[in-house]
Amino acid sequence: MKPVLQDLYDALEAERRALLSHNFAELDEIIPIKTALIERLNNQTENPKLLAQIRESSMSNARILKASQRGIEMAIRRVSQLRKASSGSTVYGPKGTTQTIGASPVAPQNR
Repeated sequence: MKPVLQDLYDALEAERRALLSHNFAELDEIIPIKTALIERLNNQTENPKLLAQIRESSMSNARILKASQRGIEMAIRRVSQLRKASSGSTVYGPKGTTQTIGASPVAPQNR
């Protein structure tokens, strides 16, 4: 295995570990390293089998990152729903006047 490929593979594995452990701050350190290695790799011809493994590892990391993004978006929507629910609802009472019901704080539940 040539050094650039090994270094890139190692960077992808580090990226995978950071993604799986939700350590997104570590990605700030890994991404510039990975980018520089890819630029170096573009100037070389390498082992096709290893390049295929690196491509698969990179695609796997992209899927993990996308899943993490969806999870974060779902959490944001849920918090928004909880906030909205805690503000109560305005309804019409028997005399046709509006009143607010359910205006009490709602604590998030652990699942």
